[in-house]
Amino acid sequence: MRFDEAKVGERLEVRMARQAILERPDPPDITIVLWEPVLHHQIGSGETMRDQMARLVALSDMPTVTIHVLPSSHGATPGLGGAIQLAATADAPELLVSDSLVEDKLTNDPVLVRRASSTFNSVRADALNRAGSRDILTEAMERWSS
Repeated sequence: MRFDEAKVGERLEVRMARQAILERPDPPDITIVLWEPVLHHQIGSGETMRDQMARLVALSDMPTVTIHVLPSSHGATPGLGGAIQLAATADAPELLVSDSLVEDKLTNDPVLVRRASSTFNSVRADALNRAGSRDILTEAMERWSS
C-alpha cells in the first residue's frame, strides 16, 4: 500500500500526538522490547534511520521508559509472532492491542491478555538490560550516521 504525501503527513501527526503523552506531568510507564535486527533494517533514508535511533536513545534516558534490545543471537523467540501491546490503568482492566493489516483490535479477555503478557515477559527476560540496550541503540545510531 502506498501513501501520498498528505496521508504520510497525517499518519506522522497521529504518531507524534501519541508520543506527546510521554511529556505529560504524570507520564505512563512504558516498557519496549526491540528485536536487534530491526535496528539494522533500513526503512527510509539513512538519515531517517539515524533520527529514529536518536529518538530511541533519547527515550531510553527517560525515567518512565525502559527499552530492552533482544539480541539477534537468541534466534527464534516467542515474540516473533508479532507485536505485543498491553495497556493498563488503575481504573480499568488490562487491554491487549492486536495490530492488524487493516484495523487494530482491542480486547480485555483475561485469557488472551494473560497469554500475551506471559509471552512478553518471556521475551523481555532474554533481552539486554537498560545499559546494554542503550549501548546497542547508540551503536546503531552511530552506524546510521556514517
